[in-house]
Amino acid sequence: MEFEVNADRLLDDLKIIKNFIGTSKSSPDITKGIYIIADDELIIEASDFRHGCRIIVEDAEIFRGGECVIEGTKFINLISTLSNRIKISEKRGSVDISQINAKRPQKFTMQAYIDGPDNFPIMPSPGKNAKKTIADPDILKRELNLVKFAAEKVNTVFSGDDINDIAQMIVFDRGLIYATNQQKIAVHKNPSINLEILHYPKTAISFLNNFENNVSIEIENDLFFMTDGRIFVMIKTPIVDNLSHRVKSIHEDDPIEEVVYYMDEAEVNMFVHSLKQLNIFSESTAIKFNKQNIWIASTNSDSPHRTIQSIPVEAIEFQQPMYGVFSIDYLLQSLRAIGEGKLYIPKTKQQPLKMDNEEVSVYIAQMVGNFEDMLDQRIREVTK
Repeated sequence: MEFEVNADRLLDDLKIIKNFIGTSKSSPDITKGIYIIADDELIIEASDFRHGCRIIVEDAEIFRGGECVIEGTKFINLISTLSNRIKISEKRGSVDISQINAKRPQKFTMQAYIDGPDNFPIMPSPGKNAKKTIADPDILKRELNLVKFAAEKVNTVFSGDDINDIAQMIVFDRGLIYATNQQKIAVHKNPSINLEILHYPKTAISFLNNFENNVSIEIENDLFFMTDGRIFVMIKTPIVDNLSHRVKSIHEDDPIEEVVYYMDEAEVNMFVHSLKQLNIFSESTAIKFNKQNIWIASTNSDSPHRTIQSIPVEAIEFQQPMYGVFSIDYLLQSLRAIGEGKLYIPKTKQQPLKMDNEEVSVYIAQMVGNFEDMLDQRIREVTK
């Protein structure tokens, strides 16, 4: 194998490939390598079995075909020190790298993996039954970023791998885009994105930064593929339950709301600041929703209402005071994501609290707890 290529162009592509190299101590050695193929085109590949990437490197001149697998991190680090045109050749497992027309002689030799091409993780290609669509990667990123805050593991003894698998996904389902860990849901609708059941890992959002043009997306069982013609990405996802029906029923439900607030940016910032202070003492908060303010108090077992604050925000609809217990983290994430918008308090504790703006709706499940009497007592103490 022998070819010449622009070092800067190769390095740009290697920076993309780096995201697909196995990095953990338990990763097989072969997944820490980069597969180089010189044929009609120069191709580089990396795969950790769950994710894979193949890139056609532009402006390469191939003199002799061949293939090898080389240690990824050292190869990338070396190429980052070179400039202009470089020559790379492989013979009997030795890979020579040199800079063309350098001011002083330089040659670097690396050892290729023995039997590397035979052992390298095979990247599957889409089958004839794969469902295909075309999408703008920038629009996909925007949609993913709108709801990604709701995609996270559930830290509870009652959660299993199946819950945490779906909890780390963003789901596209025929114009519905959502993320949920079954304790909170973020939902957005965009009919122009007509993907049919795509579970997109939150950790793979950054992969979309690499595409320069519209991408073809093909979905087949637990695999999906994205390509713009030069860069090809494969992602393997766990088989998870389809929660779209449940999410739609919550999103399209029209519950009776006892209290509705419209919070401007200043009121949202005040709410966030107060919750951050409360979070020092407690992971959850007991809340009383009044007509002219919102009371929040800590729920730590030592002293349930030692910390209490009033947030002055006036309800735009009010039937009666309402109470609830919520995760402070979930409230903070949702308020930051929604910003200026509406806050809806349902009539029953079985229904979630809702926040929304013009783009996203968020639903937060209420926690188990009965703090009404103690909360009212503490309010009386601080308002004497």
